[in-house]
Amino acid sequence: GTVHLAFDQQLETEVALKTLNLSTGTDLYRFKREFRSLADIKHPNLVTLYELISEGALWFFTMEYVAGVPFDRYLIPGLASPDSSSGTMPRNEPGLPDLSSEANRARLLQAVRQLCAGVHAVHDAGCIHRDLKPTNVLVTNDGRVVILDFGLAKQAGSKTISGEGLSGTPAYMAPEQALEKPCLPAADWYAVGTMIYEVLTGRCPFEGTL
Repeated sequence: GTVHLAFDQQLETEVALKTLNLSTGTDLYRFKREFRSLADIKHPNLVTLYELISEGALWFFTMEYVAGVPFDRYLIPGLASPDSSSGTMPRNEPGLPDLSSEANRARLLQAVRQLCAGVHAVHDAGCIHRDLKPTNVLVTNDGRVVILDFGLAKQAGSKTISGEGLSGTPAYMAPEQALEKPCLPAADWYAVGTMIYEVLTGRCPFEGTL
């Protein structure tokens, strides 16, 4: 989908408005699943969803507007903004967190704790995110970690729907997910481990394409 910044007159606040670009049955199913998988979960480390609306053939939902930077950019110095054409996160210069500073260690640990708390909340609701990666985890100016983009979320152990195919981001994808097998919560923890490894070393543990 495409995300726009909008103003909700009833809530009297800025919101993010996500619209559906394509309208195949699979696309619409994913779009509704993204909303319903999180609509009833309230947690400070998960984006808050508001309304799911259809206007004729147009579907969209509103959610909390999160002004933040990607998880790795928040923790790694010298990290540039995402490349919109490739989806990669190029570095201006190689950089790693300076863990010699107690303040920096506390900053890293606090961010990781919040990330894990958000993932726990998703799993406690019986869901699996399936696409955890730095650009789907934003950190606000006050250090709040927020997980978003639940377009690939599923109930634990559920099967892939017809026509969906392989979904996810290879660098953060657990082996069972890459093999298109039913995912368990461990798949999300694999992605969390990969993100932490990347922050600490400057690269993912495994690189390449499927």
